[in-house]
Amino acid sequence: MSVRLRVGCLDGRRRFARGCGSSSPTSPSSSSRQISIAVAFNGAPFTATVEGKSVSADGIFTFDVTPGEHEISVTFTSGLLIVAFAGGQFGRGGVKSGSLISLQGVEPLVQQCGAGWGDFIRRQQSFRLRFTVTADSLSACQ
Repeated sequence: MSVRLRVGCLDGRRRFARGCGSSSPTSPSSSSRQISIAVAFNGAPFTATVEGKSVSADGIFTFDVTPGEHEISVTFTSGLLIVAFAGGQFGRGGVKSGSLISLQGVEPLVQQCGAGWGDFIRRQQSFRLRFTVTADSLSACQ
């Protein structure tokens, strides 16, 4: 038994055409594509700035960002504050697991997809945290 394979595609009139498909279709650049990320805060009272938007209540908030590095700035007065990340849409990328870096302020306990700050002294503290957003769903926080 022999099998004959024809490489090509159908043209506009549904006829086989050789050589078509020699170039692949282009999709929007991953660096310009918006990716939704979910950021969860727990530990009010605090004020956080993410992508120019202010958050001051516990909860989960979604932000549309481009792949690359981003920052969160937070000022808090509670004894404990937790910030956690997840992809805003399953299978569409998100915050890259392990990319969180403390830039300034109180030293957090940094995990793969979150960070926490805590002590027993209720005084105003602040910090900046950098994270990387990726279009790769397999390396993103879920």
